[in-house]
Amino acid sequence: MPQVMYRREIDELKAFNRDIAWFQANYEKLKESYKAEYVAIQNRKVIGHAKYARALVRSLRSKRYDPSKLVVEYINPTHKVFVL
Repeated sequence: MPQVMYRREIDELKAFNRDIAWFQANYEKLKESYKAEYVAIQNRKVIGHAKYARALVRSLRSKRYDPSKLVVEYINPTHKVFVL
């Protein structure tokens, strides 16, 4: 039986996709301020950053954000691309 996506889930997915697109479009500018750091993005804004992913997740949770619903990416200081 197919699962039905509810309006809230669809809206969250659309917002997540907008944030990913914003991150990609602004990567070079973000790199100026957050080189070699993890950043968390919501509503096309950086809402947190830290050198280590665990530290960022702790900080986000302390502010009552759910990291699983945010775009969290690493700003790579080199031009290497990692494919996982």
